Amino acid sequence: MELRVFRYALALYQQKTGKFPLSLEGLLNEKWRPPGSSEDKPFLEGARRGERGFLIDPFGKRYWYNPATGGVYSTAKGCEKW
Repeated sequence: MELRVFRYALALYQQKTGKFPLSLEGLLNEKWRPPGSSEDKPFLEGARRGERGFLIDPFGKRYWYNPATGGVYSTAKGCEKW
């Protein structure tokens, strides 16, 4: 999953709730109703989880998240500044 997808989901979450989730995994668990839809959907779908349940990037590295700022980062080599 690309960082921009996480950042979009975080921005949507903040817009709908007025705050950032406590964890990235909160984007998978909390739901919202998109305009024109009759059902609630998670803020984020299709993210991969590692053995410990954390969300991981395509290289198998854990995504890091700062709930105070909404910043999400990858520690994979070459992706640190995305």
